[in-house]
Amino acid sequence: MAFATVCVILPSVYEGGQLLLAEGEGSGSPPIVLDTSEDPLHTTYVLAWYNSATPALQPITSGCRFALTYDLIHTRKAPKPRFPIEENTRLTFRAIFQKWRDGGYGTDEMPAVPLMAYVIPRTECEEPLLGVDGLTGKAANIVERLLPILKASGFSVCVAHLKKTFHGRPHKKHWAYGALPPEMRADDWFGDHYPPYKSYEDRNRYWSTHWETPPIGDILSEETKIENVTRIDGAGGFNFRSFEARGESLILPTGTFEDSEPDESTFSKETYQVRHVYNRSVLVFYRLVDEPDIIFSVKGPYWFLTEAINVPQSSSLLESAVITAAFERLESVTGMVPQYSGEPSKGDAALALLYHASQSEQAELWNRALLHCNTAPPDGIKKSLELALQVFGFDELKDSLFALVKGTKLLGRHFELIHIIQNSHRDAEKLGPSLEDLAQEVFDSCEDLSAEDLSGLGFVAKLRGSNVIPGLLAKIKREGCYRNMVSLTKALHELRVHPSTAAFDSAAKSALDSAFNHCLTCATSQWKEGLYFPKPPQDSEDAPEIRHIDLDERNRAERVCELVKLYYTVGDLRPYVDLLNSILTIPGPNRFKVRQIHEPLISPLKATLTELGVAHTAEPFISFFRNMVDIYFHGLGRRIKDPRPPPTSFACHSGTECAWCCAELRQFLRSEAAEIKFKMIKAQRMHLEKTIAQVPELATYLQKPVTLNEGNPHTLVIRRSSHVMAAFARRNARSFAKLFWNRLFGSDEEAREMMGDTRYQNALNALSARRAYDVGDVTIAYAVLEASMEVPTPAAAPVVPQPPVPAESSARGTKRKHT
Repeated sequence: MAFATVCVILPSVYEGGQLLLAEGEGSGSPPIVLDTSEDPLHTTYVLAWYNSATPALQPITSGCRFALTYDLIHTRKAPKPRFPIEENTRLTFRAIFQKWRDGGYGTDEMPAVPLMAYVIPRTECEEPLLGVDGLTGKAANIVERLLPILKASGFSVCVAHLKKTFHGRPHKKHWAYGALPPEMRADDWFGDHYPPYKSYEDRNRYWSTHWETPPIGDILSEETKIENVTRIDGAGGFNFRSFEARGESLILPTGTFEDSEPDESTFSKETYQVRHVYNRSVLVFYRLVDEPDIIFSVKGPYWFLTEAINVPQSSSLLESAVITAAFERLESVTGMVPQYSGEPSKGDAALALLYHASQSEQAELWNRALLHCNTAPPDGIKKSLELALQVFGFDELKDSLFALVKGTKLLGRHFELIHIIQNSHRDAEKLGPSLEDLAQEVFDSCEDLSAEDLSGLGFVAKLRGSNVIPGLLAKIKREGCYRNMVSLTKALHELRVHPSTAAFDSAAKSALDSAFNHCLTCATSQWKEGLYFPKPPQDSEDAPEIRHIDLDERNRAERVCELVKLYYTVGDLRPYVDLLNSILTIPGPNRFKVRQIHEPLISPLKATLTELGVAHTAEPFISFFRNMVDIYFHGLGRRIKDPRPPPTSFACHSGTECAWCCAELRQFLRSEAAEIKFKMIKAQRMHLEKTIAQVPELATYLQKPVTLNEGNPHTLVIRRSSHVMAAFARRNARSFAKLFWNRLFGSDEEAREMMGDTRYQNALNALSARRAYDVGDVTIAYAVLEASMEVPTPAAAPVVPQPPVPAESSARGTKRKHT
């Protein structure tokens, strides 16, 4: 119950209205009426009563009037209403934050990492690094009132930028949803997948045209990034700078981004994903006592270890927690550990532990941390060891140092670490036998050389002599995947041009050249490994040559360009010929493989050659483009008289029942489709067959109709004759050949220069159907390299021994009749 009520009726520009006070049901007393219609603009009415009378404001002529009612005496447990003054607001916030500070909220009300964020428009905090001075508008007003309360309650306050990203599928109602593979499409209400592509036009539109980003539908994932974090509470301490908030590590108001347009919107056709990005600013606040837990959650122990462990506010208890958490991650054998954006590497974390162990004089901690330095840079290990030897004796560290060497996988790194140990010891000669035994153990355990091992062979030769190099190079596996062979080729080339190689004896240099040539040849022969090559349809030579985009054509182009750059770097010319011949001789129908495989390589290859400063009109590339034309134009000949167009004005005497099928037949005859199917009853099939038979021209233009006895009713199939489809194919082949010609050559002058006069004229005759195109050998001979090509080679690259000509080169070495 509520008693002692005060009602305040505020002035209004509108006239009319009465306030009625009723004492309650069953009292029998008429309501008390207060007329507020007189002079409403300048009059404020205040009415008070003690008992539980119920007020009601009657309607007025227009607009509205405000009647504010307050109960001064309450018997309910509900909070006592107050006038909305600023002091009440401050008291409310102070009560909430003090309750949070004192742990008054249960675990079910707070997340595991209590990091609160209040979202504000980006325009009110465009530069968080300016702190309070960078706030404007409502955000500045909020901070002015809340900051003193939060600081007094033991909270830290930050301003930052918020970037919220959603990844999802196109909305089901958008036509692009039909482009999703079946396994990506959700079931509809009837349990069936939504059908792909409503038409061929939709498919062509999806891959071949540009269109606006579709609306987002089902959300696949979301990311929340906090950037440019700046503290404004003046308390010092840690600064997160930026981090990725995961799960419930950041409390955002529900529905923050609903019904709002994204600041960025993109769509990836290859992955079928819509991406929406929302850019906002935020006020972030948390309890100071929760700061270590928050750091562990959003930055990880490695960041804490490298950035925060030496902050003056860090207590010994906190340092112990950081070290324990860091070792848990370093020593994890399952790999099931969380990853943090911008997190320092394991090597950097281990070096930070070494530094802390030296500063705190903990030899056991130092030895434990050293075992995790197998990925740390050698210079960092050297500096850490020098600092440690100022505090500890060498004998205290010897076992962990030797264990680190034995546990390292890379051969060159083995000897770098041995060299560091040797130079750090005050009495190197005394330590020599132990290090020699350790080095021999490393040699005996080496079974296979990787690309990373090769980078240290120069250092190995310096310590052990170049006579050990042939034996080590013999351990390179002679077989391997493409990626491994490319890595080995690059590493071997870097070793060949390294100054330390000059000191190798002749046997070592010969072994190095032999290994290099082998790996280069293997990389070239395996360039197609792991790549998808589209397979032609059975009738690809007779079908329209429409090039469909496949997802791996970009990968094929990148692979070819990678090898071209590699050959340029090592200064070897013959692999160019091997690679380009491999591309030209890919099996498959000629026009199909040129359109699907060769043509997508043209632009990336020309761009790569331009980047390297090599003209695409130089050999062997000019021969490659010429032979590409030879392959594509093969089969283009003189014009053969096209068949007479079929009649489409034949009469239909069956009435309305079969009029629709005759109309469909006429439409089919006007197109170039190979066949048309009619699913209809027997009487309609017989009518259509009779109609075709009665028109003599159709009898030669079409094959005899065939009935498929599948389904009910049966299906009548009408196909064009083979000579008609062949004529269509010849005509389409010339049209597509002209398009290919224009894409390959930028101008008529370039075409004449690259093709040569004879070939150029032959191509024009084939395009105009005046004469068949004469094709010779379409592979490139090594002899072209002797004629014109002078690829710029790096100054540091030595003269490379030419690899032997492959056995199959006898055919490739013969020159074509036309040049």
